[in-house]
Amino acid sequence: EHCLIERERFDIQGGGRRNLKLPLRKKLRNPDKWRAEMRLALLDLLDLSEGWQEEFLVTDEGSLKVYEADPTSCDLGAEYPGLPTTSMMHEVTVKLPEMDSIEDQETLSSL
Repeated sequence: EHCLIERERFDIQGGGRRNLKLPLRKKLRNPDKWRAEMRLALLDLLDLSEGWQEEFLVTDEGSLKVYEADPTSCDLGAEYPGLPTTSMMHEVTVKLPEMDSIEDQETLSSL
């Protein structure tokens, strides 16, 4: 099992890089529609088209966890300095199915 991690972020204005080592994440506009938001995040952050996602990704809906994030464990409060911030996290497992043949692997790598 693997987790997508954002290792570093380039600061366009300052010209530097910042090491993050954080799981891939995106704010949900509507938590009740987490499936659509997840697809949009995969498109925005990884440039995976909805067609590619439909064909190759399997979402384990039973893995969905919703919990209140510990504000001291990450930079969630950085957007509003001095203001106590509470964030609800939605976490779900998305998998690539096992590749049964060389043809499957070649199809996946050609996309």
